Amino acid sequence: MNKKPLFGILLLLTTSCYADSISSVCSLKEPNQIEMIECAAQRYDKYDSNLNIVYQHKIKQLTKVKASELKSLQRAWVSKKEANCNIYSEEESGSNGRLESLECSTEMIQERIKFLKKYK
Repeated sequence: MNKKPLFGILLLLTTSCYADSISSVCSLKEPNQIEMIECAAQRYDKYDSNLNIVYQHKIKQLTKVKASELKSLQRAWVSKKEANCNIYSEEESGSNGRLESLECSTEMIQERIKFLKKYK
């Protein structure tokens, strides 16, 4: 059985369900800061979950050597993401720090998903 179409369907379903799974707080016209952080956290969690699905699928497709290489690259990327996005602490960015950190992480995850899909 070819797993590529099945994976594509699974990814499409998880991505299309994304909009349905986020609470109504994300659709508020004038959310307060707590609601914006909650929405950003939900968005982050969804993309992080998708990243894990794509990564696990990709690891299974690769040879042992390439899988080992990707694991090393992934560890380095996680460290880079944390270094880049954790600078948005409340001490440095004020009360918007958590929101900025979540948005930074989510953007980096979206780019990483694109990278992993193309990785060979």
